[in-house]
Amino acid sequence: MAGIPKARLESVFSSTSRSRQVQNFHPSYLDNLNFMAGFEIEDSQDIGLNLFTENPIGSGIVNRIVEGTIGTGLKLESSVCRELLGDDVTDEVITRFQDKVEAYWNRFASKPEMCDWYGEHTMGELEAICLIMGLFGGDCLRYIAIADVGGKLYLPRIQLISGRHVSSPNHSDSGNVVAGVERDSKGKDIAYHVEVIKDDEASATSWVRREKYSKNGRIQFKLIKFGEVETGLVRGRSIFNSVKELIIQAGRFTEAEVTKAIIQACITLFIESEKDNIEDPEDSGIDAIADSQVQDPDVTTPDEDEDPDTPITLSPGAAYKLPPGQKAHLAEATAPVAQFMMFMEMLLKIIGLSVGIPYEVLIECFNSNYSASQAAIQAAARSWSIWRMRVVARFLTDIYSQFVECLVRQGKVEAPGYLDGDPFVRLAWESAVWHGPATIHIDPVKAVEASGKAVNYGFSTRETEAMKLFENDFWSNVKRLGDEKKALEKNGLVVSEEKPSADGEKKENEEDKDAEE
Repeated sequence: MAGIPKARLESVFSSTSRSRQVQNFHPSYLDNLNFMAGFEIEDSQDIGLNLFTENPIGSGIVNRIVEGTIGTGLKLESSVCRELLGDDVTDEVITRFQDKVEAYWNRFASKPEMCDWYGEHTMGELEAICLIMGLFGGDCLRYIAIADVGGKLYLPRIQLISGRHVSSPNHSDSGNVVAGVERDSKGKDIAYHVEVIKDDEASATSWVRREKYSKNGRIQFKLIKFGEVETGLVRGRSIFNSVKELIIQAGRFTEAEVTKAIIQACITLFIESEKDNIEDPEDSGIDAIADSQVQDPDVTTPDEDEDPDTPITLSPGAAYKLPPGQKAHLAEATAPVAQFMMFMEMLLKIIGLSVGIPYEVLIECFNSNYSASQAAIQAAARSWSIWRMRVVARFLTDIYSQFVECLVRQGKVEAPGYLDGDPFVRLAWESAVWHGPATIHIDPVKAVEASGKAVNYGFSTRETEAMKLFENDFWSNVKRLGDEKKALEKNGLVVSEEKPSADGEKKENEEDKDAEE
């Protein structure tokens, strides 16, 4: 019918909007997200590096994630899958394997000369560096070499290469090489192209091709990627991609407020005079006042012979004698603005929402009640556990697998069936749990009580809780506590174990409730 506007059909894939701003918002992405990746990734990595090294908000985001995910390094707990092994493999063999592998790994991971290609970093530090480069740059290249670590013992040695050095030859994508990654017809990585930069040159002069697999099928080079939004992406994405505009503007706003506050703190005295009232400036006392001030040696004071347009620099406690007839006027402003902290708090909350870090954890300020602060910490811990799983799956699994294989082949540990070719038996022996740093607890007593109940109810184990709360080994604790008890008894010392009474527990709970209210 004429005069009746045509109705727009509804769709479950896109909601209709009455706002023109939304109607005119039409993002357009190429079907092939890898197209032009080689050009875009360089700018993204440079921006990410700058935000991490020079912006306090950017560095805070990366540091919070790395501290909560890696800490000083992930701790190994060998957890052999007994169900996939034959009946002839006894529990004694498995326990001995687990103890020896953990002992070898702990010594290996703590010695830079063994685990690091350059002999400078422990395994924990390599984990942190890998995650740092993955966060601000999107990815990094890892190389595993089997090297003699001493005594003709061959173990993996790790080299990390910044993703900024992975690019297509002459920075030009061609054929199956995109952004420095070479793939086969099935879309799998087969090689990486790395820039070779000499110490006395600023840019690359040549590229070398590094194959992902060695001749015997062992993984040697691998691009460790983070932040993918779709499967099949050749490169990772910086964590700053969705918030870089906010972070940059917040940094500029903060810098402007700090500069304004510093300028206002520079108390400067301007002595004005009228030409008709001055007969002899030396007798007016003006020079005495100006000369008595302690001047900054870098600040120049205009005199009568200088150009009257010469700018005057503000400095603390300075006094300037203005030429007759000139007056100084300073713009009135309050620094910082009254809403500065409120505005920055809301901005940081939005940024934290994007990167998965609660505001309280991002700025490490827990001034809310106990429940709110602990909830923020637990939310951050959940995010850190996800990052930890990614680091383990993409960075550590291959290293640990080759580490176990080296020990088995050289007779350092006994693992029946490991070398028989069954992939599930091999994975059973390589099964492990990796523990991160202990989660912060505002009230450690409540955390210990909750941990004890989890063990008593069968929800967790003493070994897991010891690692989660205090980052130590339960079995080492048992042995050490036994030695301490024997030493105390030998010297006639007794340590009393006081348990809180029911009235004490009730009173403590009431105090906690009052504190939360």
